[in-house]
Amino acid sequence: MVFAEEIGHEIYGIHLKEADDEEFDPVFEALIGLYARACRVAREVHHLLSGGFPFGALARSRTLHELAVITIVIADYGREEEHADLANRFLQHAWIARYRDAKVYQESHEALGHEPLSDEDMARMQEQHDLLIAQYGAAYGKQYGWAIGLDGQPNPPGFRKLERLADLSHVRWHYKQQSHEIHADASGWESNVLEHNGQTYLTTDRVHFGLAEPAHLALISLHQCAASLFGGADGDIRTQDVLALKALAHLVNEAGDVLRTAEEAVLRADDRR
Repeated sequence: MVFAEEIGHEIYGIHLKEADDEEFDPVFEALIGLYARACRVAREVHHLLSGGFPFGALARSRTLHELAVITIVIADYGREEEHADLANRFLQHAWIARYRDAKVYQESHEALGHEPLSDEDMARMQEQHDLLIAQYGAAYGKQYGWAIGLDGQPNPPGFRKLERLADLSHVRWHYKQQSHEIHADASGWESNVLEHNGQTYLTTDRVHFGLAEPAHLALISLHQCAASLFGGADGDIRTQDVLALKALAHLVNEAGDVLRTAEEAVLRADDRR
């Protein structure tokens, strides 16, 4: 995680030195922002694992997978002439979510005991929302409206299609397992019921097993974000950048081996007890 953060810090510093003061590169801004968030979420996964909460860590590793998918899509398509406004559409889509959230808040502020948003604030958000809808069309107002046209369809792609565009469909099974820890479904209920030495437990606290999978999944997604940050940056990839990515990949693979060995040791110790 530390090395991944150092990589991002270095490439951001290079960008600041080389970029024109008046030049705004939406692709880089989108990618570096997503990467910074990926570094933070990876630390959250580590914190949960250190505390003995692998189920919570699995849920946060799901977010890292989503960050990897979006990062790859913007890096792969954002520099193409056909999708030259992709990164801008992504960044501006925050206004769509902000206005949608504000309307929900206005509907419930009284029950929550909070003050309503001012008419001026609501009007400003609606104006930005309406301008974007007028510019990009009604479908832009949907969840992944910023990605319209990437799959050749008039409607926004769902996340599963974005996974295909990012060439990450092969980890769909892991994503489904991670999702069970997000939602209150029966699968999440079932995973919280543990059998051990003939006893059934409903988990309410820390556990000392199951830590390897969310850790390794999080590191893999973090590496994917790093590779896309370099790939989507404006300019040639330097030799030291390639070496940094290879070094990070080596660390991720090495971590996977260490985590698996530790997990197996824990299970053997449990069997002995």
